[in-house]
Amino acid sequence: MAEVAEKELETYVIETQSYIRDTTAFFNAIEREVTTPLPEGIILYCFDVVKLYPSIPKKEGLEACKQALNERFIQTINTKAVNEMIETVLENNVI
Repeated sequence: MAEVAEKELETYVIETQSYIRDTTAFFNAIEREVTTPLPEGIILYCFDVVKLYPSIPKKEGLEACKQALNERFIQTINTKAVNEMIETVLENNVI
């Protein structure tokens, strides 16, 4: 269910300003956006975070997902069904 919900939210997520595809995209963004030379000895790094569901405030997360799902141009699965899947994943995730 998590994968289905993720697929339904994918377009919205990718279009958000904070979305970074991978490490290469992160470093490319830094190179474009940081115009001041970094101090000597600075080391840049990033890491991927996987399975963030347990840390999302449930009420706010569901509301944000509902809003994003309602904005889809193509609704393969209706918003209510996807939101129910997300809620099931959030309520039954074992940490």
